[in-house]
Amino acid sequence: MFKGKDRAYFDMQHTPENQIKRFNALPDEVKKEVVKTLGVYNSTEVVYEYGKFEVSPHCMMSATYAQDRKHYGSFAFEALKSIEQVKQARDDYNARLNG
Repeated sequence: MFKGKDRAYFDMQHTPENQIKRFNALPDEVKKEVVKTLGVYNSTEVVYEYGKFEVSPHCMMSATYAQDRKHYGSFAFEALKSIEQVKQARDDYNARLNG
């Protein structure tokens, strides 16, 4: 997928430390959605578009994009599991599954 300098840049951006830093910079409402999504899915995407944030566990591609579109990041459960709310959301989900 990525090679050379591009691969090094991709790896640097997706370290757990960078994901935690980007997560902490999100507005509280968006953080709650990320936590809720990571309780169920292994990763999620955050995009700002049309004046609002979108959080989705799916790739957010489109034929056209809004002028204000900004990708805030991909967040993985493995990278954010040290955050207590994320770990608790996953534990709650697993408890519901296992009854």
